[in-house]
Amino acid sequence: MPDLPLSLHRPEGTGFTSAHNRARDAVQTATALASGTLCLLTPAQCAAEPPRSYVVKGILAPGNHGAIVGLPGTGKSVLAPFIGYRVALGLDVFGCRTRQSPVLYLAAEDGAGMKVRIRALYEQMGDAPDFHLQPVPIDLLAPDSPHVAEVEDLIALLQPGLVIIDTIARAFPGLGENDPDKMGHVVKVARGFTTVCDSAVLSLHHPTKEGAMSPRGHGVLDGDLDVTLYLAGKRAEPRTVTMGKNRNGPSDLTFSFNVAVHHMGIDADGDPITAPVAEVEAGPVRPKVHLTATQQNATAFLASLLCERAEPLPTGIGFPLGLKGTHEAAWRETCEARRLSTADTAKDRGRVFRKVYAELRDKGIIGTCDGWVWLTDALGGDRGITP
Repeated sequence: MPDLPLSLHRPEGTGFTSAHNRARDAVQTATALASGTLCLLTPAQCAAEPPRSYVVKGILAPGNHGAIVGLPGTGKSVLAPFIGYRVALGLDVFGCRTRQSPVLYLAAEDGAGMKVRIRALYEQMGDAPDFHLQPVPIDLLAPDSPHVAEVEDLIALLQPGLVIIDTIARAFPGLGENDPDKMGHVVKVARGFTTVCDSAVLSLHHPTKEGAMSPRGHGVLDGDLDVTLYLAGKRAEPRTVTMGKNRNGPSDLTFSFNVAVHHMGIDADGDPITAPVAEVEAGPVRPKVHLTATQQNATAFLASLLCERAEPLPTGIGFPLGLKGTHEAAWRETCEARRLSTADTAKDRGRVFRKVYAELRDKGIIGTCDGWVWLTDALGGDRGITP
């Protein structure tokens, strides 16, 4: 694979404006202040806005600056090309839909090795003509470096939905990560890339220390990020991807992937040619919920009660749609009748029930509202009892 040239010129009139942005601009223009720079929107106009588009639904949106954060060996540079390749093909990532679009991968750390990894993805998933690898070392930090402008030219030419910087440390060589001005420059460059054609930018970086849920260096980077994916796990172990900040969906999800070895034949010396590839689980990993014996009994009593005489939940704020539940008083009476607590007095048994009730609610095992109670799906299976 020949190295891609960086000296490309931005063609005229290639700025991309999505249908979403055109609709948004139309609303904003209608309510713009006399200054021409600010606007006012009513709640009705906000409600009329088109839904936010996505690159990876619920995780990464156009114009976002996100980061994959992990220690060396956790698989950042294995997972990132997998994500990029899937976006270029329009295939799901972690069970989340992607919006098919061109992808620009800036392999500043190991261009030669990344060529081999992309070959492995090519052999696994077929060709992806919209995936573009840039394997030449770049310097996005030095004031006299032409690479910032040249990358912007590449973005204008390719119109990518996703730009991946692998890694911040190598793309900004000599970066003083604790210097607010230097890290501010990283943010400025990444945000500049997002504005060329509303691309999402995903930067690879290291955490402050093992197990930390924050990117290394000055907090200006963490403050700017829209999305953070924290990687953990060692060699020969499943890796976990924990959502940190997420402006596009839940921030409490955890995903899983393995780093497998893909064999690509034998070299001239008779040795195997291999590359690491990501094997990704289809959806979020359900966290384990540990219950005490008393909590398990109370949950079982509630499930039994719901099977016997569940009622549709009322409609309104605080009640999920399409589920059945029961009254808290009925559950309390069942727990009393089935001796959830063996305390001598009714007062002490009531105290046990109230404690378990609060614990199960806080663990997300039950939902409650206005004297009603129902089971959630925190333990797996069906979400309570459906009508």
